[in-house]
Amino acid sequence: MKLKIAVLYGGKSPEHEVSIITAVQAMASMPPEYETIPIYVSKTGEFYTGDHLKNIALYKNLPSGDSDVSIGKMLRRREAENQDKIFTRKLLSVLHLRSSELPRVDIIFPCFHGGVGEGGWIQGLAEFYGVPLVGTGLTGAALGMDKVAMKAVFDGANIQQAPYIWFYRHDWYAKQATFVKEIETHLKYPIFVKPSRGGSSIGTTCAKTKTELIRAIDLAVAMDTRIVVEEGIVSAREINISIMGNAGHDLECSVCEEVFHEGSEFLDFKDKYLTGEGSKGTASTFRTIPAKIDKSISNKIQTIGKLIFNLFDCSGLVRLDFLVKGDAVYCIEINTIPGCLSFYIWEKCGYPYPKLLDHLIHLALSKHEEVKKLQTDFASPILTNIASGGKLGSKLSTLPE
Repeated sequence: MKLKIAVLYGGKSPEHEVSIITAVQAMASMPPEYETIPIYVSKTGEFYTGDHLKNIALYKNLPSGDSDVSIGKMLRRREAENQDKIFTRKLLSVLHLRSSELPRVDIIFPCFHGGVGEGGWIQGLAEFYGVPLVGTGLTGAALGMDKVAMKAVFDGANIQQAPYIWFYRHDWYAKQATFVKEIETHLKYPIFVKPSRGGSSIGTTCAKTKTELIRAIDLAVAMDTRIVVEEGIVSAREINISIMGNAGHDLECSVCEEVFHEGSEFLDFKDKYLTGEGSKGTASTFRTIPAKIDKSISNKIQTIGKLIFNLFDCSGLVRLDFLVKGDAVYCIEINTIPGCLSFYIWEKCGYPYPKLLDHLIHLALSKHEEVKKLQTDFASPILTNIASGGKLGSKLSTLPE
């Protein structure tokens, strides 16, 4: 019997359309021994399914809301029809399959980019209900989605990164002049402003003047409550690498890639998705694979990449983005669900896309079996002692008689 792979994508995220590209590409390349079940989540959080969702042309005139329900069959438990539309209840339908209308699934394969789909919610629910999950779990997903938390982990591990400052949106509104002064005191232009939980460079701006800085922060605070401001590393090369495996086990490193862009200070959303080869995603961006860098730099990037993979307790594959200037290597970020799953890098490493997907599924099953062996209970006499009037510890002294 074929394993049924539920591919989840879309969702409430500025990267909604990018997620669709990643998911449709993956489903089209899935080996024949697996059956893929598309689970599309609309921009307002409604769930849809149906094989016709595998056709990228269906999304050409994607509605901003859910008025057009013809895009697919809505997934909703019948007994929850008139209840609040709670996110976890809807996903519970997919995971526990309590409605005869829902397809049975064996493995969850998230292809979300940004939002709650990439940030740990889906991953946490899959782990809670014991469903095998392709990719990084709750811990790594949450840390990888939040640049403030990510950078704190990097700092703790002494991983070199660009100088930065972060702050909350409400503090920006209250003390704008103070923050501008602090930024200009500690950071040099050009300065990059980013929403902490953004992706695909959406909301990211390069500022070269005070006026541009204020404008960039005003844009970022419209998209997130926490903002990261980084000093630009001038004349650096943009080098990426993908790491694959399960944390704590042998890891594979892809070759490095160097990405290029023209007319902008960084690889923005337009460079990634709206230029080149019919705009078919990050695979069409101008890049050199493998990157023409010294072996010593490549080895350093691999070492840092493996360290971060294990620190974040990652699984499946991730992509790490670096800036290289001379002998200095700066880690920019980790992407736990990279655009197009970085298949174009692994193709250069002996992994055609179907083989890569098969390997990711086997990694997920292996991780699931490992987790199942963990002890999750603890034999404790605490409730018996309470019921029999035994002596209570300090934390139980306020229990009612």
